Amino acid sequence: MPVGRYIAWVGTSLLALLFVANWFLPHSLAEPSGNETDRPVIRIASVQQPPERIVIDTTLPTIVPPATPVPPSNLIESTSKRINTTAIICGAGSQFSNCS
Repeated sequence: MPVGRYIAWVGTSLLALLFVANWFLPHSLAEPSGNETDRPVIRIASVQQPPERIVIDTTLPTIVPPATPVPPSNLIESTSKRINTTAIICGAGSQFSNCS
């Protein structure tokens, strides 16, 4: 099972790299525990106003459009079988002499 061996090898390598990085990199300093009331209050004001709230009234019933009639399947088949062969033969750039 080479995939399992690969995952185990990569996982072990990354864990070893994490331990090496922890050993060499300096540790972060602890934050001083000062009184939080010493900080000034920051208030942000803007001249721009947010857009007006959109209220969607969901108490009204949903308007369902009327169903469109589906043409019978034999009508679809008959129209798809009729192909205008002159339009295909006498297309743009045609060199036939009987196209008018």
